[in-house]
Amino acid sequence: MITMVLTQEVYHLLILYGSETGNCEELAKSIGREAINRGIDCNVLECDDYDVSQLIDQKLVLFVCSTTGVGEEPNNMKNFWAFIRRRDLPNDSLSSVYVSVIGLGDSSYSKYNFVAKKLHKRLLCLGAKPLTDLVLGDDQHECGPNATIDPFLSIFWDKVFDFYSIINNFENLSLTQDLDQLFTSSFSVKYVNENDRQNEITNYKSSPFDKHNPYLAKVLSNERITAKDHFQDVRLIKLGINDKQLNYSLGDVCCIKPQNSKENVQKFISLLNLDENEYFVLDANPHNWINRKSYYNNLPKPCSVLTLVTEYLDIQSVPKRSFFQLFYRFSDFELEKQKLKEFAKSDSLDDLYEYCNRPKRSILEVLQDFPHTTARIKFEYIFDLIPAINPRYYSIASSLNVRPNELHLLVAVVSYKTRLKDLRYGLCSNWLAIQLPSEDSCVAIYIKKSNFKIVTDNKPIIMIGPGTGVAPFRAFIEDRVNRQVTDNYLFFGCRYKKSDFYFENEWKQYNEMGFLNFFVAFSRDTDTKVYVQHKLSQQKDLIFNLITDKSAVIYVAGNAKQMPQQVRQSICDIFKSHFNEQLDNDKIQQIVNNLELRGRLQYECWS
Repeated sequence: MITMVLTQEVYHLLILYGSETGNCEELAKSIGREAINRGIDCNVLECDDYDVSQLIDQKLVLFVCSTTGVGEEPNNMKNFWAFIRRRDLPNDSLSSVYVSVIGLGDSSYSKYNFVAKKLHKRLLCLGAKPLTDLVLGDDQHECGPNATIDPFLSIFWDKVFDFYSIINNFENLSLTQDLDQLFTSSFSVKYVNENDRQNEITNYKSSPFDKHNPYLAKVLSNERITAKDHFQDVRLIKLGINDKQLNYSLGDVCCIKPQNSKENVQKFISLLNLDENEYFVLDANPHNWINRKSYYNNLPKPCSVLTLVTEYLDIQSVPKRSFFQLFYRFSDFELEKQKLKEFAKSDSLDDLYEYCNRPKRSILEVLQDFPHTTARIKFEYIFDLIPAINPRYYSIASSLNVRPNELHLLVAVVSYKTRLKDLRYGLCSNWLAIQLPSEDSCVAIYIKKSNFKIVTDNKPIIMIGPGTGVAPFRAFIEDRVNRQVTDNYLFFGCRYKKSDFYFENEWKQYNEMGFLNFFVAFSRDTDTKVYVQHKLSQQKDLIFNLITDKSAVIYVAGNAKQMPQQVRQSICDIFKSHFNEQLDNDKIQQIVNNLELRGRLQYECWS
């Protein structure tokens, strides 16, 4: 491992990340690795794994964060964010700290990089000094977020070395040194002799259940609820639980740990010439700068290679450039090495985007494309090379009060075509709906609290959920029906009445019983496309009266890309029409803003 020691002083950089899908985590670790290469001592942690009270003692801190839902911070950043937003913090709390902030987002969403912008502003309000300007990576850019992040990092490293008054002699180091010279692997591997081997035990414990200790829920049924000739396969999956061990509330989210398909597992094992029956124990090396809680430290001890590849390695994900920066070093085959080296360079973003991002080429497929290099990968470097599988989140579509030993999920199976021969498949949805047997199989899950603040009295509720966004409202409705609460209003949107009208019979039954009023937009059954926002406009008198006269609470769930903003605009238009345009747009916006601030207009949306 190369280090640079000019004086006795230790040059340190703290990197904190908030990541929902793993992109920010991967970028943070890549930057941390580069810091080590350049002789800078570095620690990389999730925001919520860091003792935020120690932030005042830091010199240099880099934040990498994403935005989830409609402007919400990632789940592993919530505690950190709640702390630094405290009003009792002095305005000079961070006056001795220099900070930089990187945001990763998608400019097609209304709250583009909202969290990074808020974080940067809040840090400065607490007295922190900006080492660099805020930088925002955009997935919509033709070359992806690296188009802005790469130029930023060049400036960032110059600023870091200026800050410590040391000479940066490490330009392009990561592309000129051999693997063993550059750094050692983050983890060490100890193989278990067959004579000493015991049965592999996954350390699932009793509650509380979380990502490190999931609950094993039994699959009760797996039913397709869209028509067989419909383009999309949507499943209602019912899981059996013991509600005394695992409980959930209305609006909560079920987090699922998916697995790779048997076919892909065998391809990977064959490519790397691994023995699936080999057992090992994984431990962090003493110099490991990555938070030990966050990586593969939850592997069974001992763990089989088969379990590792099946349950932990995200071989189906699209590789980042950091993957190629390490991968090419294993190569002794010049043609492969030169091509991989090009992908690793910051000035080859177009080539990398065309090869990986545009066709959604997976890590497994890249390994297949470069077999000579793949065959030389050292097992202990797999943990640096390949990211871990992240949990997938699904709104719970059942009420525990109505179904005390069940948890229902509405799962849309993701599959689509790119220019590559094989279809692209969503890892979790395909594993849940197709690869997993329906009976007696177990799914590793845990519960994440909802962003929704649930109405506990009998106030009217207006639920707006197109597509699978209707899932949490099924739970709301059946719970309120169970409590004999009326004034439930559902706005649902789908393509065709005969193909994807989810829970149609349930809605009709509740309507006949007097518990539910529902309005459905079928976007493809007419020449003119009709969406939920159009149905809201058609019911503008009803919506206005429910909000103003009955203090109704509005819930919005579904895809965060355009729908939430369109629904919000429809609500603005309803107020505008009822005030006969006597109020200007600013006044209307203020009314809707107040609804949001008071929790009477709430969102649970996803990317």
